[in-house]
Amino acid sequence: VIVFLSIVNTRNYMRVNMYTDFPLQTYIDAETTTSSFGEYFLTGFNQKITNTPKEVMVFEENTKTSDIVYSTNFLSFDLKNEVGQILSFRHIAFPGVNLYVNNEKQEYDHNENKLITKYLEKGEYKILIKYEKTSITKISLLISFLSLIYFLFFLKTKTL
Repeated sequence: VIVFLSIVNTRNYMRVNMYTDFPLQTYIDAETTTSSFGEYFLTGFNQKITNTPKEVMVFEENTKTSDIVYSTNFLSFDLKNEVGQILSFRHIAFPGVNLYVNNEKQEYDHNENKLITKYLEKGEYKILIKYEKTSITKISLLISFLSLIYFLFFLKTKTL
């Protein structure tokens, strides 16, 4: 039972962090219905951001986006940045969320609204924001798997 519950819990945790193909407001609504205290959000997250249209990928002026693709674990789009500036992307900075600019993984910061921010020079870019399993998630999956094998082995030896 414990092994089953740990697998279910790990799978639910991973699914919560893979809401990139839903409007941000759907994610907010899903989280606030499970908790009256909003502990799933980073402290300081501004929910007013969720009122922007889904097509808005970057909140600064002098930018144009195109070829927007949403999936269950990534968001990608082409970006034309007309001036060098710090850009706020339409995605919450969260463990496991990585930013790729022109297919190269980038370090990023977050602003006061907990959105991913990155300074980009004037130019055209291919942006990919992708959820990838963190080290702790990989370790917990391995532990769950090994526990399941041990549990099944234990059951088999007890029935003999």
